[in-house]
Amino acid sequence: MPDRTFTLDIVTPEQLVLSEDVASLTVPAVEGYLGVLAGHAPLMAELRQGEIHARRADGTRVAMTIGGGFMDVGHNHVVILADSAETGAG
Repeated sequence: MPDRTFTLDIVTPEQLVLSEDVASLTVPAVEGYLGVLAGHAPLMAELRQGEIHARRADGTRVAMTIGGGFMDVGHNHVVILADSAETGAG
């Protein structure tokens, strides 16, 4: 169901950490956690240190810890520019 997913790119200064299609995303914004689904309105947010949780269309989950950064939500594409990112968050 491609119309129910969006592309998520997580980038650090060193590398592209993740690039794949996901169905949902939760991120630690400065003023609280934000959720993103396909078709979300355009948005820019500052992110704090914390855990990112994404769910793929098949139901499997991706977890990652970031060290802060920024998120840009566009037309079914989310880019997270993170200070640092490490896979395997709780």
